[in-house]
Amino acid sequence: MKKTKYTIIVSPEYERYRPLLQQLATNDVPSRAQLIYRARNRVFTLTADDGTLLNIKAFRCPSFPNSAIYTHWRESKASRSYHNSRRLIELNIGTAIPVGYVEVSKNGMLTRSYYVSLQHPGETVRDWQNIPHSDNLIDALGALLVDMHRKGVWHKDFTPGNILFTRSDNGHYEFALLDVNRMKFDIHDTTTLMTNFKAIHLDDKQMLRLAHAYARHAGLDDSQVCNKALKTAETYRHSKARHRILKKIFKH
Repeated sequence: MKKTKYTIIVSPEYERYRPLLQQLATNDVPSRAQLIYRARNRVFTLTADDGTLLNIKAFRCPSFPNSAIYTHWRESKASRSYHNSRRLIELNIGTAIPVGYVEVSKNGMLTRSYYVSLQHPGETVRDWQNIPHSDNLIDALGALLVDMHRKGVWHKDFTPGNILFTRSDNGHYEFALLDVNRMKFDIHDTTTLMTNFKAIHLDDKQMLRLAHAYARHAGLDDSQVCNKALKTAETYRHSKARHRILKKIFKH
């Protein structure tokens, strides 16, 4: 008989949502939740009984040996999402407010995990070139990236779809980082930090708009920052191309 173990962690200020996390542990995502994204993982929205809109991220069931790795040697993606979000808030960097996370293990192997947060308002910075106030938006985004790097925050998935923004009537921007499970702290190596430019935009001209803003806010030489940004983007694209070729080879 399989032995099932549940780990349920809830932020003290959101204990009222513990029944939801218990339901995730025992019965998966409630049927009334709305699926808004499906790929490797699934993302749902759910209106709680008190009217609060929540996001539920259901992580894909890890295959062996990843299930063993996440069980015995490494935090689950749900756990990292929760703890990284709390760390970002401590550093005064925007992200969705964490509610809690769930891990389900059978016979000592992680089988399911979930991360729950408050839904954060805003829109992504995708296609920023088509936004009327793009110059101001990119300038503010450059300031955000400088602030992250000065605080030693490196977001491995710093992509347009993982950055939300809101703009107040007086033109002030607020940002929120999403998909933060692959994030590292206390990173001050310049080469590593500059890789945040690798996938921020497919077009080099647009990516360099952010590099210019970054250099200005960081007080760094503009040409050096732009050259490093171009180099990391080029290296990333070559790596992706090699990966696609190898995938085709091994597929056959």
